[in-house]
Amino acid sequence: MEELIPIGVLNLEAPSSHSDGTTGNVTFDINSTVSSLPLFVFWPGLYYKKHQVNRDQSVANNSSGSSHGSLDSECGPPPVVERINLDCLSLLATNSHPKSLTCTVSPHFEAGSFNVVWFLEFSNGDQWVARVPQAPWSPMLERRLRSDMLGYELIACRTSIPIPKIFAFSSGIDNVLGHPFTLMSRAKGIQLSELWFDRDWFTDEHRHTFFQSLAENMSQLKDITFPKIGSLELDKDGVLGVGPVLPSWQTLLRQPDMDYHSWVLPGPFVSVHAFLSTIIAQRTPCAPGQRYHVQLALLRMFALSLPDLSLDDPPFVLSMPDFNYQNIFITKDGRISCLIDWDGIGAVPRQAGYARYPSWITKDWDPWGHGYHFRFGTPRIISCLTFF
Repeated sequence: MEELIPIGVLNLEAPSSHSDGTTGNVTFDINSTVSSLPLFVFWPGLYYKKHQVNRDQSVANNSSGSSHGSLDSECGPPPVVERINLDCLSLLATNSHPKSLTCTVSPHFEAGSFNVVWFLEFSNGDQWVARVPQAPWSPMLERRLRSDMLGYELIACRTSIPIPKIFAFSSGIDNVLGHPFTLMSRAKGIQLSELWFDRDWFTDEHRHTFFQSLAENMSQLKDITFPKIGSLELDKDGVLGVGPVLPSWQTLLRQPDMDYHSWVLPGPFVSVHAFLSTIIAQRTPCAPGQRYHVQLALLRMFALSLPDLSLDDPPFVLSMPDFNYQNIFITKDGRISCLIDWDGIGAVPRQAGYARYPSWITKDWDPWGHGYHFRFGTPRIISCLTFF
């Protein structure tokens, strides 16, 4: 029988009611146990070291954290692919499984913009996904990943939104893979992007069922509120709060060698105006040309003239960062079966959270300006869009 060790999990009880609409404190409960892992177990705020293992010992883009499919062969695999030992990954998954079942790792990977994904299948048919960031490890990447995991935990414990279940993750490099990773359940269903332009599927009944299901799920995010805008973090006492706005995964990939103390982290913010004004001011000096300076100036003007001032103050809510149809899985009748890719999650204004329009729907309003791009890079013509 395997030794069991305690591992910290969020104890996310129903929030207490405050006059400002914010939730109560969120604390850790370290009484639950899981099978011991042959690595550092990196759960936010808690570390347990076990024995180290010697590192020498056409599937849907499921949870790759990107709107892109696998990389073209001419581009070559991301550097991280060569550094991942699939035997160690299989052992890691076995030790992380509730029943310690043997695991097979597919040698074929999917590479998105930010993560590389391997698909795992266990002897009982369970299917998981292993996600490894493409960006090299850094203290800021570790902080970003921890924040994202807090978001996953919060949604899983406080809502019924179907998201991948997290079985194990490490935000550092002192583990059997030598790289940050996340092991999560594989999304079930069909990617909405595969069906949205299927005339046989796109009936009024399916469309109504889908949007009803989407609204039911996204509206649950309004019940998790915060007093500030920023990224999710734990304080020294293990209490969940809102910290400064952490760099995006795009930024971490572009600036992998940035010194930790050189990052300028804005926030947290207590109003939408303060948030927008600060972000715009921060981006203006590095705008690549006059056109972008003009756009930022216009954006600053609009930001100072928000039509509904009641939305300027708390409460603030969680948001699905990449709210697009490749990250939505559905059943054949159109109900949501899984929402993936919550990388970069944080507390945002309500109009940028549960209340905002899905990104692919906005393309319908201005198809000339946005366009739909498909697997072979051919945009849909306007006459086709009139059907949808």
